[in-house]
Amino acid sequence: MIRTLSRVAVALALSAAACLTPASQVQAQTAARRDALITGRVFDAATMAALGDVEVRLLGASSATATNARGEFRLVAGHGAAAILSLRRIGYEPVGVTLDLNEGDSLDVATRMIRLPRVLDTMSVVADRWVGTSARLAGFERRRKLGQGTFYTLEQLERATSITIVDLLRDLPSIKFQGDGLGTGISTRGGASAGRVCRIRVLVDGHLMPLNGPIAVTSPKEVRAIEVYAGPATMPLELMPLSQFAQCGLIAIWTK
Repeated sequence: MIRTLSRVAVALALSAAACLTPASQVQAQTAARRDALITGRVFDAATMAALGDVEVRLLGASSATATNARGEFRLVAGHGAAAILSLRRIGYEPVGVTLDLNEGDSLDVATRMIRLPRVLDTMSVVADRWVGTSARLAGFERRRKLGQGTFYTLEQLERATSITIVDLLRDLPSIKFQGDGLGTGISTRGGASAGRVCRIRVLVDGHLMPLNGPIAVTSPKEVRAIEVYAGPATMPLELMPLSQFAQCGLIAIWTK
């Protein structure tokens, strides 16, 4: 009788283990699917040669890497990461790729980068030291003193009651917004010709956003400074290499 009960207990234990194992496997698989994997290659748009040393970063997240000599990269995106993939390399136009990124995805991206034309010969630049600002904001302060654009400082942004950057910039006479203005709806007033809309380009922390893509930063509370130029004629010399991509104007956003 005791031996029979022992066999029954063993059978029940094995049956319970068999029932629990699939659930444990499902939980493990679910945990493994939390991160999305992005792989890809980057090429020169003209020669189709692989580009190494390209900085690859997800805007709004800590995920970042660089391409190898074959132009390949591999990036793991954590849960809740931004869906704009930024690629930067010295001598090339920055690229932003909008991704439909879901938890557990595995995406492969092939990207071509356009080489920037050589505008000036190599020259030495001596910059003044601006106390209390970072290197990138030193340039903002220098351009603001020239007064050739519209500028918003940290103090102005902190006092602003606007909920979004679009609300903040909507009253500028040189800019026209359509809809929420966060993607395809930013253009210059009076800049359209022959029925075409003249789009303004957006720069976020030095990254040129896709022409018809979303702006990675939307709240003034996330921003340290903003500068707006109605066209190449008002852009300072240090931003002139971008003028060929911003014929209708440029909005430069510097985050905190």
